[in-house]
Amino acid sequence: MFLSVIYLVTAFDKQTNAEYDLSCPLPGQDSQFGYSTWQSWPPGQVCHQADGSVFSRPGLQRAGGIVIAAGGLIVFLAAGTVAVQRRVSEQQPAASVDA
Repeated sequence: MFLSVIYLVTAFDKQTNAEYDLSCPLPGQDSQFGYSTWQSWPPGQVCHQADGSVFSRPGLQRAGGIVIAAGGLIVFLAAGTVAVQRRVSEQQPAASVDA
């Protein structure tokens, strides 16, 4: 039930954004607005004129920031895994060798 309400709200929001998108003012035209769509890479809003031509899109700085953050996360997880493996190996008793 809750998911269906969320779906209906987002569907209505997408429909109204396509008609009246106040976040995409047309350059050089007072009180005129385009419509927006979402672009996945680089992530962000893309603004279109009525004929479909694009006049604003997100910059590549977002993509660089996401790549750097993901790289940092991978390094952090790798360092944590190595630290846990060392701690586990230190806690295990050494195997005795009978001669």
